[in-house]
Amino acid sequence: MAEFWLAYGPYLCGALGFLALLSFFISFFCIRRLQRLLNLQRQLARQLEDPEFVFRLAALNEDYQETKKLLLELQKRQEEQEEKLRKCVRTPVLKRYNAFADVGGELSFSAVFLDGEGDGFILTGLYGRREARMYAKEVRRGAPQARLAKEEEEVLAAAKQGG
Repeated sequence: MAEFWLAYGPYLCGALGFLALLSFFISFFCIRRLQRLLNLQRQLARQLEDPEFVFRLAALNEDYQETKKLLLELQKRQEEQEEKLRKCVRTPVLKRYNAFADVGGELSFSAVFLDGEGDGFILTGLYGRREARMYAKEVRRGAPQARLAKEEEEVLAAAKQGG
């Protein structure tokens, strides 16, 4: 046993000394922090004796509660507006073209009107020399409910991509 202490004694003493020093510094910093907290507590206790401070603190709490209530109301309104916006027409797309070879000036058109959920319609106007035709085709969830012409497919694809 004596050989163990002779061989490892200095190392153990060094390690214990290091741990003692580390414990001292940790204790020192904890005591300093505790003193600061006690000082803050004393200051708060003195201020709580002042009726003006208590009145201001109560007013601040009322303001906080009112602000919290307003924030909740604004969040509710925002959710309602987002719901309404989902049903509004977004990114209408228009394409003008010549539907017939004998008519120039790109008088014919196809326009798509979709809401945020992909519901809406495609409006197409075909203009020729002797006649004009208008078609409205329903779109549900981005899918047409009727067969589409090439130009109508183009405006629908553009609307799905955001314009």
